[in-house]
Amino acid sequence: MTVTELPNTAREFGDAHGRDSGRARVLVVCGEQIMRSGLISVLRGMPDVGWVGPAVNSEAALKMAAADKADVVVLDHCPSPRWDGPGLTQRLTAVRPGGEVGVVVVSEGTDSELLLRYLQAGARGLVSRRSSAVDLVSAVDAVVRGQAMLSPSITRLVLDATAPYLPAVAHKPVTALDSLTQREHEILILVADGLSNAEIAQVLHVSYKTVKFHVSNILRKLSVRTRAQAIVYLRPTVTIASRAG
Repeated sequence: MTVTELPNTAREFGDAHGRDSGRARVLVVCGEQIMRSGLISVLRGMPDVGWVGPAVNSEAALKMAAADKADVVVLDHCPSPRWDGPGLTQRLTAVRPGGEVGVVVVSEGTDSELLLRYLQAGARGLVSRRSSAVDLVSAVDAVVRGQAMLSPSITRLVLDATAPYLPAVAHKPVTALDSLTQREHEILILVADGLSNAEIAQVLHVSYKTVKFHVSNILRKLSVRTRAQAIVYLRPTVTIASRAG
């Protein structure tokens, strides 16, 4: 993979400035010094982050991640033909066996195909350059906690890009039987099984009048006049076991 080399920034903030082994360590990979300095300044104020610093270049980022010196990598997307951000992301997330490195990508956030490539490569945070510092901090915090976050504008792009490929939701047709209560379903099955109102009352331990009331409701909801018609309505949808069976 060929990537744009970043300037030597090992002395920019000091190699071990603010290092705290009890909290997350964040690397910032960015080819523009002003942007890189701004990202580091924002992230240094996070309570769950013990160290934030620059990687000299992509290979330095990979070495630091492999040596367990970085938990999260904030990767600023470089719009250059030589830059393979998704490829670097894939290498970063796979560089340390047994301990995944979280990657948060900062990009223009307008190319849905590029955003999907970053997600496929393993990025767990996507933040638009036009987002506020709060979005970046929230994304890094989510990844530190083992979660994921996309800034709102990027979420919309990703949803629009993936929605056409999602399976269609199967809608179950609504029938008159769906209007019956659970008790009415029970009684209708017993009616179909050949029980009289008195026998149904005994089975369900309710009064004869209660059963008669439910049967009337069933006939009304199914728009039928007789018990036989109600049974015909039921049989195509469920299998009724006979009393003898």
